[in-house]
Amino acid sequence: VLQPLGRSLYVIEVNQLKSFQFQTRIILPVLDTET
Repeated sequence: VLQPLGRSLYVIEVNQLKSFQFQTRIILPVLDTET
């Protein structure tokens, strides 16, 4: 019963990590052009 919950939590963490990396990729070029 705990396995599906752990699996879904892992997917959420991976999605958050991907979205964070995607945001940093968008922000970093902007910072490079501003400086």
